[in-house]
Amino acid sequence: MRRPYQITGAVLLLLAAWIAVEALQLRYYTSLGPGPGFFSFWLAMILGALAVVMLLQATLGQADPAPPDFFASRTGYLRIGAVVLALAGTTALLEPLVFAYWLERLAVETASYRTFARDSHRLRDRLDDVLAVAAAR
Repeated sequence: MRRPYQITGAVLLLLAAWIAVEALQLRYYTSLGPGPGFFSFWLAMILGALAVVMLLQATLGQADPAPPDFFASRTGYLRIGAVVLALAGTTALLEPLVFAYWLERLAVETASYRTFARDSHRLRDRLDDVLAVAAAR
């Protein structure tokens, strides 16, 4: 089980390096205090340190044998593939479908609110009706 941990540690170390480089392109400190690059830079440093620890433990530590069921069956891989496809589909369709729907709903609600607010006597009448029904119960 040494090789998977080494690969994971190396990937996390590369990810930490990339995040740190990107964070340094942001402002580290502003006149109000820490800037947008401060938090992401230090998170990248923590991730990098933990990745180095993981690499050292995997390389210098005692290797544990892989459990017999380390690799999933064909059914397991098909399930994983279905989940990944569902996540990719959701990500791809989220903005065009959901965002467009809620933007349209917002426009409809805003228009109906403006119409309703313009006719304020309707609002008073409906409020009176609701209060009368509530008082009757």
